[in-house]
Amino acid sequence: MDFFIDRIWIKYYNIFSNTKYIVIRGVLMNEVSKQLKKGVIEILVLKLLSLNEMYGYQIIQLLDEKSNGTFKMKEGTLYPILYRLEDSKLIESYWESGTEKRGVPRKYYRITSDGISQLGDMQREWDIMVQSINSVLNMEG
Repeated sequence: MDFFIDRIWIKYYNIFSNTKYIVIRGVLMNEVSKQLKKGVIEILVLKLLSLNEMYGYQIIQLLDEKSNGTFKMKEGTLYPILYRLEDSKLIESYWESGTEKRGVPRKYYRITSDGISQLGDMQREWDIMVQSINSVLNMEG
């Protein structure tokens, strides 16, 4: 595999190769890592909505901020997740008239009681999975 590293700043690297890589805080992440991220976005969205009702762009900004850029996403990534959670009755949406200068209505999302229950289940499953993975990764031979 041919590739070279172009060093930018101290911890950030651009990798050019025939394999798809992205760089997050100086760590290479391949397609498998992207799939792992996709698998946890639902639990993160449910968690955020359990704390406060939000509109889509707020969710995007908060995920980006609280994850230090690990979960940076575009609307095209988030909204299908929100629609899926809404179809599953884990969240619900409502429109609120704009109180901003432009007066544009915003679609807000809030977690339902089923969503809160599902979030609890997902958090327990996550804890078990993380403990199990760490148990294997910390093995010494």
